[in-house]
Amino acid sequence: MAVYLFVVPGVLFTAIAQVIMRHHMEANQSYSDKLLDQFFHAATQLFSPPIILSICMTLIAGVSWMVVLSKVSLSQTIPLTLLTFPVSILLGVVFLNDYIDFRFIVGFCLMLIGLVIIKI
Repeated sequence: MAVYLFVVPGVLFTAIAQVIMRHHMEANQSYSDKLLDQFFHAATQLFSPPIILSICMTLIAGVSWMVVLSKVSLSQTIPLTLLTFPVSILLGVVFLNDYIDFRFIVGFCLMLIGLVIIKI
């Protein structure tokens, strides 16, 4: 049961890393319409401190998920990874002024109900 404690850093570090990346890339966006230019611009951002931090956080999250996967079946672990999506969205609302609507709230509640059903 204690292995499930590793789900929390897995979800949080992944979600926070996504918010940091989005914030940084939005502030340093490419104004070109060409896909190749956008790709190279994103690649040049790989060595900026916020992106390096995000990559490190994603690595830590990956190690957390490895611990969980070493003790819990894949069919039990994969649904828990879905918690990353609503947490990322909620962090986006709080820190990036993103907007959520009623459909998100309903979907989030349905997802939580599904996770409870899977765990019973």
